[in-house]
Amino acid sequence: MTFRSFIQPPTCAEIIPGLWVGDLSSVSTDEIATSSSKSSPSSSSDSGRKKVVTVITILFEQYYIDLAKDYFELQNRQRKDALDEGDASNERLHRCRMNTTYIKHVVFTLEDKFDADLLSMLPSALEAIDEALGVDMNKASSPITPSDNESLGTETTIKPIGDDDDSPERICLVHCFKGMSRSVSVIIAYLLSRHSHRFKSFEEALRHVRNERPIACPNVGFALALRQFQKTIATTTD
Repeated sequence: MTFRSFIQPPTCAEIIPGLWVGDLSSVSTDEIATSSSKSSPSSSSDSGRKKVVTVITILFEQYYIDLAKDYFELQNRQRKDALDEGDASNERLHRCRMNTTYIKHVVFTLEDKFDADLLSMLPSALEAIDEALGVDMNKASSPITPSDNESLGTETTIKPIGDDDDSPERICLVHCFKGMSRSVSVIIAYLLSRHSHRFKSFEEALRHVRNERPIACPNVGFALALRQFQKTIATTTD
């Protein structure tokens, strides 16, 4: 039995340029590697531009965490094999793997339960996304570090670092088991805090995510926590 047959074919969706949400099987980032980004829809996904990918795993059961880690490492080995052996049986995928560098795998532990403490892990999770996307939070030219982002509610202008044709395309995949609740909740929090000029409410952010991933459905506890999070942002930006 292969990993993919264990649950379902990889499914993920790009929510904003470079930021993807998916299920456990989407750790196989071939779908991302062969897709054109929203940030450059006119360019071909196999045009040769380098991609740097960060995978953020949000799970609870150690078995599935280990599975995600193992599969992440498998992706790295396949990329190296593509470079070393030149296996071009799938030429487009081969070119994408050669141009993709997996730079980081970050794991957060969170249960998908009503009383799980989503809010306590949000600061670290949002900072991990900032770092993955290489955004400049009103800084001159360097990536954000944890100390740079003490206030989640501060209105910011997010500027990708090295946003030119020669710089790598930065990709961040946030996934949980089904890509419905935990990962979606973190993505919504990111939209509310980093793009508050566009997403002014939990409902607006959720609607946008569902446009790209219709199964998105934070559990009731997470929805309540995100509404609380939204009020905190509104207070600090007034």
